[in-house]
Amino acid sequence: MMRKTFYHFRCIALFFSFFTTSLPVKANNSFDSNCHNALYELLRLNYSKSTLWINKEIQTNPDNIYIPYLQNYLGFVKVVLNEIPADYTEYSQNTGNRMSAICNSSQNKDLQQCLMAEMNLHSSVIFAKYNDKIKALKFLYAAQRNILNYKKINPSGIEINKAMAVVLQINSYLPQFVKNFIPSSLIKSKPVDLLNKYRNSVSTDSVLSLESNILWTFYNNQFSTNLQLAYTETKEMLIKYPDNPLLITGLAFIAARSGCSIDALNVLKNLSSKISCEDRLSYLQYFTGVLTLNAHLEGKKYFEKFLATYQGNTYKKAAWLKLGWVYFLSGDTTHYLECRKKAYYLGTSWSEQDASAQNEAKNKDFPNLYLLKARLLFDGGLYHDARTSLLDKKTLASLKKRGEQLEFLYRLARINHEEKDLITAKKYYTQVIDLGKTEPYYFAANSALNLGYIFEQENNLITARDYYQLCLKINKYEYASSIGAKARAGLKRVNP
Repeated sequence: MMRKTFYHFRCIALFFSFFTTSLPVKANNSFDSNCHNALYELLRLNYSKSTLWINKEIQTNPDNIYIPYLQNYLGFVKVVLNEIPADYTEYSQNTGNRMSAICNSSQNKDLQQCLMAEMNLHSSVIFAKYNDKIKALKFLYAAQRNILNYKKINPSGIEINKAMAVVLQINSYLPQFVKNFIPSSLIKSKPVDLLNKYRNSVSTDSVLSLESNILWTFYNNQFSTNLQLAYTETKEMLIKYPDNPLLITGLAFIAARSGCSIDALNVLKNLSSKISCEDRLSYLQYFTGVLTLNAHLEGKKYFEKFLATYQGNTYKKAAWLKLGWVYFLSGDTTHYLECRKKAYYLGTSWSEQDASAQNEAKNKDFPNLYLLKARLLFDGGLYHDARTSLLDKKTLASLKKRGEQLEFLYRLARINHEEKDLITAKKYYTQVIDLGKTEPYYFAANSALNLGYIFEQENNLITARDYYQLCLKINKYEYASSIGAKARAGLKRVNP
């Protein structure tokens, strides 16, 4: 169970990796023009330029405690986004000294606690990512202490809201025995409220506005129940920052989550035409491969490039399996089996996608070709094509196993849901729950989650709450961490 606890830290890492500080200017610890420019370049993933501005600050104001914070933040982003071993070594060797430099400062205790909270969260995510769960929890608890200390010093301060929101989102993925140690004053807050208050507090003309927009975009990608609104908001942000790689990537993520793989591919094409950042966002090759697979049942060249060039381990298992699917869809079972074998032995199962790939790689049987095709077409937003594939006579004749029968009903529910036929969607979701709540698949839990969404949107909050609670009760299998976090977020929205 503890291993599953940290599956979704990568999404939180992406979410948090666009956090920077937005604290007030004070005394010698000033967020001055050098820090401002370092932050701006960091948000554009221009690591070398960000370092140059940090070094200028070292020359002009060497005691500024923003210096170790920005150095640590820069190292954190590089590790999270690219997983280069040398970057992890550099971070591990230097983060302790950087924290000490801030902790030993005698001025501005609220500023000190806020910076320390974010740095402890940096380390919590990094160590969880590298499977050191004890250290990850240690730094998470330290961040919570920093937040409580800040609130004692500055009860009305809102600069701490970013760190508070991240702590709450990480906590939503933790098992109950860990949550028992979380202060009740933190649990009562809602991340969306904290983030909104923070966004409204920053000047629209400052780099902090860019930071808050990036933060909001990636939060929406993970937790928004109104993806059309999230997509529209992000497009409006890009009018002001048309070449920011993080905003553009966030827009692509939201489009993909909305089932618009072709739109997401066009967004990434626009990104590559504006700025070359593949070396700083290496996983984009994997992401592009997934989108191409969903939209066109292809993607071989993107998965191969990702596997050949990416130095990290996250998404390696998933990439090998999806490359295998490309071969399998074309009738090449020999290369499919080779890729499936590599999906089992290579990479790590840290992310839920990798864990799911390894679980599937254990299966000695071939996947159901027709269900696989329908699943990919659905994920690509091609609902009519997915339905046609699903209702084909060959598909119906192939449904021999319990899991295949459940997936068939689940996929029909999802298609009808996306096509706004909610009466039919409810019927199929209910059938999936009744037939699959004790089966080792995620279909029943996710059906309960989606029924919660439907009833919440219909303002039937009592029924929505019941389904969110049911989701948590039966959520024990694949994607348990992310499904559970979304159900808990739903409960926070519907509970008075």
